[in-house]
Amino acid sequence: MASAAYAPVTRTKMVALGGIPVGAGIEFLEAEVFIQPDIPFSIVYYSLNGDRQEDGMRVDLDKQIFLDHFDDEAQERFLEQARPEVLDRIFTFFESQPVLAPSEAQPN
Repeated sequence: MASAAYAPVTRTKMVALGGIPVGAGIEFLEAEVFIQPDIPFSIVYYSLNGDRQEDGMRVDLDKQIFLDHFDDEAQERFLEQARPEVLDRIFTFFESQPVLAPSEAQPN
């Protein structure tokens, strides 16, 4: 009898980033965070000059840095200036989440 393969389920939530100041043509929209399994990365979605970008920017939450960057110097400077507020929004979301017991964290 073959055993059933366990397929892990990835669960994400979207965190609103509206209200963070706009600069260098960049407006932060939302961040996708991984809540199960606990993955220390996020994807930040943004618009550039009013056009929503299909690919978001990856963020390493452990190192608290953007992994993706802009070629434009003004945009890169703005990204670095906005980084603390973007991270604060993401970490505030995690602080508001209930802590699951190990038996609750994995689907049956």
